[in-house]
Amino acid sequence: MTLAARRRDVDQLLSLYAPVIEGRENAGLCVVAGNRSYLESDEASRSAYKSVKRVLEQARGKVTKVLLGVEGIEKGLHEVLSSHPVVTLFFLYDEEKLDLIERCSALGFEGAVYVPYAIDKPRADVVRALADYALRRKWLRRRLLEMGLEVPQTFVTSGASPKLMEVIEEAVSRLSIYGSRDEVVKNIRKLRSYGVAIVVGLPIFEEPEQVLAFGGCIKRA
Repeated sequence: MTLAARRRDVDQLLSLYAPVIEGRENAGLCVVAGNRSYLESDEASRSAYKSVKRVLEQARGKVTKVLLGVEGIEKGLHEVLSSHPVVTLFFLYDEEKLDLIERCSALGFEGAVYVPYAIDKPRADVVRALADYALRRKWLRRRLLEMGLEVPQTFVTSGASPKLMEVIEEAVSRLSIYGSRDEVVKNIRKLRSYGVAIVVGLPIFEEPEQVLAFGGCIKRA
């Protein structure tokens, strides 16, 4: 069960979640700072690091299995882990940040990765489906502004310039795994080589065939 630490009702939600989680053997709590896109303005202004640390302290002794969302607290991660060493780190897949997973794994921390995936789907369809997800990344919005490009609220291919399309395609490729079954297997093996213990796949196209194909790729990897 995922809990955004910067939400104003976080205390109430934790009090509701904790007994439900502990009453089930296969349940756990995933604490994340919360993406600004899903928060009210007053919530988004709260410190991600302080909010996450506060929720972890409140959950101590109440919840056994805890995943810690790393996005937004990378700079303060070492300090958080020094106080709360018994957590599984939960990363959003980013091909250019795999070294952080590797460093944490070398320190003995179990890592999980949330990765959007598509198998045997046209590249254009993948880009179109995942463009808005990519645009929620701060580094991508910053890059577009530096290039003098307008950051669209919602991505529409028909009105996109060739340069914008190129940047969006690169970002989607960086933030997801897609291609043939063999290509997906290769990428999963790469994740394993960086110390990833748990792969949490999000099917970009919500079809049973995609989930079954990904399961087959996991077994092969």
